[in-house]
Amino acid sequence: MKRFIRKWLDRIAQPYLNEITRINATAPATQIAQKALFQQYQTYAHTGRLPNIRTTGYRVFSQFDEDGIFVYLFALIGFGTCRFVDVGSGDGIMSNCANLAIHFGLRGLFVDGNSEALALGRKFYAAQPNTFLYPPLFVNSFIPERNYANCGRSCWHCCV
Repeated sequence: MKRFIRKWLDRIAQPYLNEITRINATAPATQIAQKALFQQYQTYAHTGRLPNIRTTGYRVFSQFDEDGIFVYLFALIGFGTCRFVDVGSGDGIMSNCANLAIHFGLRGLFVDGNSEALALGRKFYAAQPNTFLYPPLFVNSFIPERNYANCGRSCWHCCV
């Protein structure tokens, strides 16, 4: 019975929970807070009072703490003309690059072999005010596996 209820809740409730999470992740307040944190890190860098990178992680779109770590690192090195490429991205929504695209205006490319997931990502980014004009590119492709064991050498050019 417990398993049945859990499956039922996953099927019924999870889409709503996902939508609530996405609304919070794309809220203007989230962007404002991250940009303020970005500027704070830059101030810390100029005064030599940088926090330990291990304490900077947080999740907005990423699966782990990459969103916060990227904000910290880019505050130190700058964005310049950065682009991102996310291979094996799924829908590109639950991705460490999604935060960079939506809240920091980076352009980039999501690559995945699941065309349905990519269609969901295209729809999501087309509806976002910050990526409406320049949505990320989505490429439906598989990265082929190679058999490197036949080479017999352990050198970098065998893996290219």
